[in-house]
Amino acid sequence: MLKTTFKQYLRLAQVIGDEVTSKSLGIDREDMPQVKDYDDFEQFLENNGVKYSYVNNKDPMEYRTAQRHVSNKKIVAMLDKDITKPILVSSDNYIIDGTHRFAVAVMKHQMINVLRVDMKAKELLKFIKNDYYNVSFKKLHEEKTL
Repeated sequence: MLKTTFKQYLRLAQVIGDEVTSKSLGIDREDMPQVKDYDDFEQFLENNGVKYSYVNNKDPMEYRTAQRHVSNKKIVAMLDKDITKPILVSSDNYIIDGTHRFAVAVMKHQMINVLRVDMKAKELLKFIKNDYYNVSFKKLHEEKTL
């Protein structure tokens, strides 16, 4: 039986990362919101009259990333975790929050849960960035909140 090394996982993560970001909107991670509390975000959407829906067990390949790059090391570090937190997507199927969870799901051939907001990606990004308070923004290889 062959043992997969960390280096092999890292290379596979790079291939997956390159593939999932190849059709991205090209937005840097530091400009992508990290929603801290989805229940709170859901309430925010309702308070602002924005329609949304939850969809479970979706094929991740139906979606594209808004984010330009992913951290291969972060993908590998997440491989042993179950991906249960929803991926936040726009009405035009761009991932707004959860790009690394998405990449892990692709790598593991795992279905994902989705919180789909009835706004196009660029509009939703602007809306969150300008109006929602419970987010953080991080650089690609940073784990601390800016």
